[in-house]
Amino acid sequence: MLTICTFFVSGNTTTLAATPVFVQLSDELTPISVTGDIEQMKPNYFSYNKNQSFYKTQLSINGVKYEKEIGSHSNSSIKYNLNGQYTKFTVDVGIDDQVAPGHGSVNFVIIADGKILNISPVKKSNEPAEHVEVNIAGKNTLELVAFDANDNIDNDHANWADSILFIQ
Repeated sequence: MLTICTFFVSGNTTTLAATPVFVQLSDELTPISVTGDIEQMKPNYFSYNKNQSFYKTQLSINGVKYEKEIGSHSNSSIKYNLNGQYTKFTVDVGIDDQVAPGHGSVNFVIIADGKILNISPVKKSNEPAEHVEVNIAGKNTLELVAFDANDNIDNDHANWADSILFIQ
């Protein structure tokens, strides 16, 4: 989204340069670290999949398709440098539709500068995405953690969809 300001000065119109109000996480930042259990078990699978699901398909949560963001797997951590440039982070979290109904179980955890900002309830497949908003004003790091909800990592295809960073 861009905000464009127009001013009228003595009959003349002046348009200032467009300033972005927010940016998509996957368009703006590259992770500084990615760790996950799945790579240790299956070397051809990854805990970070930009703009696609864990199985390399379009991100989808409970029938809602998403063009942007991250397909992941529990247990994983994806960390970014923010450098204090953003005020708010929003994201829709849930289990990808590739997983059979009722399977998979993930807690989505958002951490900034080492402090937990949000822990989702346990999410399972065939459930609607949960929309999360957290204040990250002045924060230097953002970490997205997909946790296996204390059972196992089977079918824990975690989607971080439509992730938005709001600019200061």
